[in-house]
Amino acid sequence: MPVAALAPWHLARAVRAENPDVVHLNGLEFPLHARALSAHSAPVLVQDHASHTWRRGLGRLRRWGYDRIAAASPTAPAQADPFLQTGQLPRDLPVFAIPECSSDFVPGQREEARYRIGVHGDPALLWIGHLNANKDPLTIVRAVAQALESMPNLELWVVFIGTELLREVETLLAAFPSLAARTHLLGHVPHDRIQDLCRACDLFVSGSHRHFGRDAQIGTGEPLHQMNGSLP
Repeated sequence: MPVAALAPWHLARAVRAENPDVVHLNGLEFPLHARALSAHSAPVLVQDHASHTWRRGLGRLRRWGYDRIAAASPTAPAQADPFLQTGQLPRDLPVFAIPECSSDFVPGQREEARYRIGVHGDPALLWIGHLNANKDPLTIVRAVAQALESMPNLELWVVFIGTELLREVETLLAAFPSLAARTHLLGHVPHDRIQDLCRACDLFVSGSHRHFGRDAQIGTGEPLHQMNGSLP
């Protein structure tokens, strides 16, 4: 698609030609587009994608751009609070909690999944994410090391793609030899095996400071434990 076609007025014209029942805009980084789209008769739903209120120059523009949208949909209602409190979204704006994506994972038998992929642990903990500051794997390691004192048979299974903090994770594990022996750094894992891991493990742990995904583990019936970036 030509870059010019993404200009707010071009986009609004193209949407108007389709005569939609509702317009879905992904992200809070497009106030000009939101304003142009809101001029159409169809309601505009803006879905949050881990946006920040402190983006330089966007505050006033957001107030103007999102003034006429119909609703916002973060993953959790509390994620909209900073934007409502700073006036970057209208204070009386309807907010609907909608996860960013769905999952095709379905529940399955835990013991069967464990046998198939070799997962073990009592409990078996699963962590999935990039090894970066936002996902905060270092907090997970420290928290699980603390939990190991009361749950000596636990095993931690770690799936990751980004390796920004891999060296730091390995260094921290070296400081907890008992946990290191029970931590499995799996790296990248094929999508179909993720479903088996979610089925096989007892708990999904997350240290994300913001924008944590939960659809996969919910789809398999696995409980979620959120660390909130600090030791429990």
